[in-house]
Amino acid sequence: MIAGGSCFAALAILLPPSAAMLMAGLFACVVPLVTAIAVLGYTNTRVPYVLVGAATCIMIGGAYLLSVVEFDGQPHLHIEVVAVLFAIAIAPQYVALWSSAKRSNRTDNKPDMPCNGIGFVSVAVLLVVASIACVGFWLPEFAIDERVLTGIYAAAMVPPVAANWLQARREQRLPVKRGDKQPDHISGLGASTLILFVIVVVTLGLWATATGVQAQISVYAGLIVLVGLLAAFGVVAFGLPSSTRLNRLHEFSKTLAMPIGWVFSMLDSLLVFAVANALGANERDPVHRFALLLGTILPSAALGWWLPAPYGLVPLMLALLGSIAIARRWAWVEEDRENAMLARRFDGDHIRVGFTQDLKDEALVGFAILFVVVPIGLRQLHLTIPGGAFTINPVTDVDSLFAWLSFFGTEMAKAVPFVDWTEIYRVKGDSTIKLHEATIGAGQHVVFGMRILVDLVLLAAFLQAIAITQRTRKLKQMFYDEESLDRLDPFIEPHEFRKLVRRGPNGLEIIEPDFKAFPVYDPDRLEELKQRGEQDELGFVAARLLDRDEEGGPEEQLARMARHGNPNLEKCLGLLSEIAELPGNEVKIGPLKAAHYQLNRYASLMTVRKAIAEQIVRAEPLEIRVNALSEILIGPTPDVLDPRQQVRLVALRGLFQPAIQGNRVAQASIRHAAANDPAGAVRSAASEMLEYSSTW
Repeated sequence: MIAGGSCFAALAILLPPSAAMLMAGLFACVVPLVTAIAVLGYTNTRVPYVLVGAATCIMIGGAYLLSVVEFDGQPHLHIEVVAVLFAIAIAPQYVALWSSAKRSNRTDNKPDMPCNGIGFVSVAVLLVVASIACVGFWLPEFAIDERVLTGIYAAAMVPPVAANWLQARREQRLPVKRGDKQPDHISGLGASTLILFVIVVVTLGLWATATGVQAQISVYAGLIVLVGLLAAFGVVAFGLPSSTRLNRLHEFSKTLAMPIGWVFSMLDSLLVFAVANALGANERDPVHRFALLLGTILPSAALGWWLPAPYGLVPLMLALLGSIAIARRWAWVEEDRENAMLARRFDGDHIRVGFTQDLKDEALVGFAILFVVVPIGLRQLHLTIPGGAFTINPVTDVDSLFAWLSFFGTEMAKAVPFVDWTEIYRVKGDSTIKLHEATIGAGQHVVFGMRILVDLVLLAAFLQAIAITQRTRKLKQMFYDEESLDRLDPFIEPHEFRKLVRRGPNGLEIIEPDFKAFPVYDPDRLEELKQRGEQDELGFVAARLLDRDEEGGPEEQLARMARHGNPNLEKCLGLLSEIAELPGNEVKIGPLKAAHYQLNRYASLMTVRKAIAEQIVRAEPLEIRVNALSEILIGPTPDVLDPRQQVRLVALRGLFQPAIQGNRVAQASIRHAAANDPAGAVRSAASEMLEYSSTW
């Protein structure tokens, strides 16, 4: 069929027939493929998407060639004929989507939709369409109508989004029936606040336009803004005043705004499960993931440059939407990551998208591409708006990508987020593209929107990436150095486990030095990983860690006994006696901290907790010891500090010497205990320590 289509296209160029014959011939080449795909769907056979993609691209290429050659002295076919040719060429992609959905629905086990196969066909089509647009941009005599190219681009984007939407419904991540739970993770009040913010921003822009270049903010407006900010900070810090009327008003507002929250939640869910997954967000292989992401966004950016205005805005808007969708999926993954660590379970209702992959790199790459997409969008808007949005000198720079990148970079430099230093120091940009200085108009609106996008979207993503990096570093420190955690998060865990194993001539082998130094791990999590089997790297390491930790020292045995529930008093005291015989620099603080936390809920085991605190007092190193004693004394949360004053007094006395030596954590803990401890004996003892030195 592919060979037949290629031969037909070649013969049509050499011996050009009529338009009707062209459509009939191309249709005849497509029909066998469409029929074969439909038969595969009805016979529950997998569709070969490599062939579908190759055939579709060849058909589109053939349709293009047939559209630009001369027929009967005319340079091109009519737009209607060209549109029909391309519609016929892209038909196999839609039939393949229908066939895959049909196959999934006909089988009892409902196999997954071949989302990535459909996605790669779409990427191939986008690359062909971008190539056609490039030829038309540089060689106008070979250009075809931009409406056809825009339509083919949009049509190629639909199948992967639709396939992932169907897959999300099949997995019950999106509602299917009326009685299914609707997404409600965005509150109505939060969505209403966002809408109000947009209204305020638009109002400010319209006011500035109506007032002109001489617009000034009155002194009363400045006071109103200041009072409003103070009130907002007060509400966030202290909450609303306790009042029956205010509570009723708040509940009424929540009920009234609830539908808005549902709409925003559904749109957000569609971005996460349909659009982001269409860009490869759920693909395990990073090469495939980046191929889908870049193979979609880069051709979109290229089409935004090569297509005439305003048609280039369509691929640019979809590229922006795709980047935002990846960022939203990343935000969901990070929320799942936090919930998994808090709940100590990597599956369950608290996990929404799971941990198939970490999308930080993909989200940042998508946003980085926006630094090229946005300048191209500025050019499209300039060409679309009557009279132009900017002043360009020389005029030829309107088609210079360098000039638009320079203009965008200049505006970015002028508006270093939340600073606007150029206004203060009266610094002007030297780009060949400038805003109209005599009037306030569309150019100012465009740049204002661009700065909002950069400050609130791109900057937020960058700051989130920095925060995640710092959190990951801190988590590793707490696991390896302080040993205050006994498990890693879902993305760090496989990476760190694979450092402990290698493949040798006889299969998987443990790397002994790293394995021996690896801290004690949560046995429940190891049992889960062990189910992967001995051939899996994580399962292999988990099984060996379980064997090693079962033989652990008295600290690990005590922590394991406390974690498993109903610990035996005599056995606990026996293990503590063994620990008491160890030198202080050999006592492991991490397992003792974990044991104390687990034993906090047993009132009858106060003597065990007191003995644990006594062993921590003599343990090393100093920083970890102080942190552990501080947690026993003051928290950070009520379920961490010890409920009995006898144990807290042990921790308090253990902090005294480090406080004298200048340890700030110890000093702050003693001050907190002197002011806030519920027991008078503890407050009195802490106050006496404070009287010892006036410096802290």
